[in-house]
Amino acid sequence: FDPPNFEDETLYLCKGEEMSLTVASGFKTYQWSNGETNNSTIINTAGDHTISVTDSNDCQKTKTFKVILSEPATITGADVKDFSGIDNSVKIVYTGVGDYEFSLDGSVFQDDPTFTQVRPGIYNAVAVDKHGCGISNSFLLYVLDYPRFFTPNGDGYNDLWTIQNIDQMPDYSVSIFDRYGKLLKQMNQNSSGWNGIFNGHELPSDDYWFTLLFVNGKIVKGHFSLKR
Repeated sequence: FDPPNFEDETLYLCKGEEMSLTVASGFKTYQWSNGETNNSTIINTAGDHTISVTDSNDCQKTKTFKVILSEPATITGADVKDFSGIDNSVKIVYTGVGDYEFSLDGSVFQDDPTFTQVRPGIYNAVAVDKHGCGISNSFLLYVLDYPRFFTPNGDGYNDLWTIQNIDQMPDYSVSIFDRYGKLLKQMNQNSSGWNGIFNGHELPSDDYWFTLLFVNGKIVKGHFSLKR
């Protein structure tokens, strides 16, 4: 006794919802594992649900529906590695029993919650359940980096050295030094950037160093070039 389309199935049940399990009509008897005796039953729990049917000759066949629970993800945070150029990365931290794909912009998705070679910017990360159980909360995150050079020549392009979007971060201070460690400029959230001038004089093309100190104690150090 081998009725058609009676193979075991794997299905996904969204948390808090219910679904109908159905097999073909026309059998003599039906016996579900939950006690139902029709060709369909409504379930709201994950696990194995079986249906045994018999034909007119009392031959029996059993089918198993393997039901797996799924749900929308909850994004709880993000591990951001920034100030690293092409090595900037973001790892989305989340909870949930579902199978998810992830996005930083809501349009391009990937299976891995870790994104590499992330460009500096402001992102709204989301996760979508692959089995139709919905989308997560949107999680705002920042990826910061600093310009490796600037050209203060008055043409209106790249005239100031500043860190994009840093004005939206917690309080911070930036100190800029020459190669001998002399302090040239200090900036905070109210500063527009450094124009390459110290004590009214234009400084020469050279490499300069900076220390960025956030109020939470995080320190970022690096250097950049002034080009004239």
